[in-house]
Amino acid sequence: EQAVIDLLAPFGVIAQGREDAPGVYVDSAKIAALGLKIRNGCCYHGLAFNVDLDLAPFAYINPCGFAGLRVIQAKDLGICAPRSELELQLAQNLIKLLQQHKYDFITIASHELKTPITALKGFLQLLDRIKDNPPSDMLSQLIVRANKSLAKVNALIDGLLNASMASQGQLHVNKQHFILSETIKECCQDVWEAG
Repeated sequence: EQAVIDLLAPFGVIAQGREDAPGVYVDSAKIAALGLKIRNGCCYHGLAFNVDLDLAPFAYINPCGFAGLRVIQAKDLGICAPRSELELQLAQNLIKLLQQHKYDFITIASHELKTPITALKGFLQLLDRIKDNPPSDMLSQLIVRANKSLAKVNALIDGLLNASMASQGQLHVNKQHFILSETIKECCQDVWEAG
């Protein structure tokens, strides 16, 4: 949606998305439709931006399932740029937004990795200080905490590797039945332990 909104802005057109109906709208008229479909383990995305077409067929249907939804096109808004120019700018907008999401992800992932690594470093420093005369209860607590921090780092790295493999089309999904309540309990347990 944002890529289309950014495409229209230089032409003085104020557009926005709607939470209840995916797409891009100008004065409550739809100018772009978005689609998402998951089939056979693959995710398909689609974008239809109305540039210059016959809008009459939309009067015979409920666009995107909404009765009475008006549909508009760039030509009606006074945008006379060639379709190829609009396509190129839209593609550049999408690339820019995807790059920003990538940088945001890297920033968040780096922060998430730094926290357990810093804790692990602290536990190891404490272990190093008490190595010659360790109190038995403190030693076992430090080892447990260090292992938890290491497990978090391992899980984060697995997630990053999976994301990388998914972006290259190499992630294999092993479907299996599971009990949802147990999965929720496991997630909650991780949150409770993180405190």
